[in-house]
Amino acid sequence: MKKRVDVRDLQFGMYVAELDRPWLETPFLFQGFELRTPEEMNELKQHCQYVYIDTEQGPDLPTLKGKGELPPRTRVVRAEEERLKREFKVLLESPVKKHGKLPQPERPLYQDQVVLEEEIEQATEIETKAREVLSDTIDDVRKGKPIDAARAKKVVGDMVESVVRNPDALVGLSRIKYEGGFISDQGVPIEEELGRARQIESKARNVIDGTLDQARRGEKIDAKTATDVVGEMVGSVDRNPDGLVVLSHLKDSGRYTALHSIRTCILTLSFGRHLALSKDQMLILGLGALLHDIGMVKLPEHILEKPVGLTQPEFALMKSHVRHGVDILKSSKDFPPEAIQLVEQHHERHDGSGYPKKLNGDAIGMSGAIGAIVDVYDAITSQRIYRAGISPEDALKRMYEWRHKDFQADLVEEFIKCMGIFPIGSLVELNTGGIGVVITINRARRLKPKVALVLQANKEPYAKRIIADLAEHRDRMGRELRIRRVLPAGAYGINPVDHIARL
Repeated sequence: MKKRVDVRDLQFGMYVAELDRPWLETPFLFQGFELRTPEEMNELKQHCQYVYIDTEQGPDLPTLKGKGELPPRTRVVRAEEERLKREFKVLLESPVKKHGKLPQPERPLYQDQVVLEEEIEQATEIETKAREVLSDTIDDVRKGKPIDAARAKKVVGDMVESVVRNPDALVGLSRIKYEGGFISDQGVPIEEELGRARQIESKARNVIDGTLDQARRGEKIDAKTATDVVGEMVGSVDRNPDGLVVLSHLKDSGRYTALHSIRTCILTLSFGRHLALSKDQMLILGLGALLHDIGMVKLPEHILEKPVGLTQPEFALMKSHVRHGVDILKSSKDFPPEAIQLVEQHHERHDGSGYPKKLNGDAIGMSGAIGAIVDVYDAITSQRIYRAGISPEDALKRMYEWRHKDFQADLVEEFIKCMGIFPIGSLVELNTGGIGVVITINRARRLKPKVALVLQANKEPYAKRIIADLAEHRDRMGRELRIRRVLPAGAYGINPVDHIARL
């Protein structure tokens, strides 16, 4: 169980599971670690007000002797947590769009033009094309060529049209394709396995290079050497598959940048639709989001292979990807200023703690503020670096707490309403004990999505395909169906994409 604790009440041996800020903004190498050294303790006190400890992996916070009460400082942060939970629930269930500083408050909200079933095939083609365009763009930038703005605009324009028709198709596809669970079957922490995995991966690359040379010279391939290294890889995967998987992702920095950028673009367009932006405004935002990390391709490989736990000089070099991205877009013709603004400002923070210019408040443009929100949300939910991202619900709760400090508050609150806590593709357990996959968001009642029922309460498959609209569906006993909890990816051997693809 995860429990919030004031950093001043932490003790050695506790397992730190979450921070009060995104892990990428801290010097800690991994998401989750046992608190062992004074240096770690000091770093936590320097960066955080509170953290979450996991009492299943380490000791709990002892109560005050003779009173059975928690230390006063931790009582305060837990009381604040309960208050924020109540506020968050009210916000999530509120259908009213706040005007405040939001753009275009007078525009009518978009209405779905088609059902998800009609849009999914076209969205799949568009998403495939977007990946192709972004991959080619990354290759062009590496070769020093300008970006083909017309081609980028065309594919983002197609994405805008799909999101306007029904945003659930692209959003669902992006989540299913780009999120994966990192689960250790043998209970070996990734921290422990990663060092071994790095040596094995290096040896495997040497074996492959040698084997290719042998094949080119017409020599016989050394089967024993290849068999031995594959055996080592099998052992690593058996201990913890995350080690080699993480390395494989990081070695292909272009793929890493592309997947994150496409997903960020899709979420940005969905958010723009929620805000009732015009199609032209969404196109500009989408261009910036699609290319917001294009400057990453200019960084040295050793930096891209070490995206967290950077030294101060390494972190300064990592920050330079923003400047590189801006330079690339400015040197390529026909990119709108607001698209470039998103690239330049997506790491700025509302309180001035961001980079590269430490802008704050209204000095951050609307596109930059939106880019910051979506970029952070994807970073903490997509599991693209860490063993496991946190759930969409927990991510949105954290971002609600970070409003005013990191983000423009009105925008964060609308982003929460836009996303909801049960994204398409979520594997969920219902109050009946049955298992289903969320296939459509209910934008009026966000806690009542449509769910494809997969397993009955006894965990046997249904005889025929059933789609339950939780706003209306009742079970055989006449009971209302509710989502009890979101399950980890891959639970019960269910692949959500199988059920989305059947629409």
